[in-house]
Amino acid sequence: EKEKWRQAVKHLRCDVCKLTVGHTMDAIGDNFQEDDVYDHLDKICDVANLYADHEIRFVDGSPELAKAEASSARTDHEKRWQTHAMQEMCDNIIRPADDDIKDGLMVLKRRRQKNKKPKPTDPAAIASARDAEVHTICEKIRLCTAASKRAEL
Repeated sequence: EKEKWRQAVKHLRCDVCKLTVGHTMDAIGDNFQEDDVYDHLDKICDVANLYADHEIRFVDGSPELAKAEASSARTDHEKRWQTHAMQEMCDNIIRPADDDIKDGLMVLKRRRQKNKKPKPTDPAAIASARDAEVHTICEKIRLCTAASKRAEL
């Protein structure tokens, strides 16, 4: 069971990165200092509950990461191994890139301060801007590609 999910999660590097980096952005908020980022990055992968709230599904034979629904047929055993596989991937490929993630977050903060554009108020625009920023950081650490961003659109 463990190997099944470890193999599946290899195809979800970008999704796990976006989930983890997005959670980091939500946790530190808009008004953060560099120390806040370091504090959160120390435990970036210690988010078992976040991973447990998402499940790996197979659609047409390909794995995809999705928010777990209450009606999910996933067993506790599958949930445990899926969560473990996502956490292990984070430990192995996301945590080592913590300096690049921090740099990406600080660049975004400086860019926002420099542009001083009014923040969007429409929830869809806010989510779209956040998703683009998360994807940019995951591209920088080479876990997502520009092609994967276009495929989502």
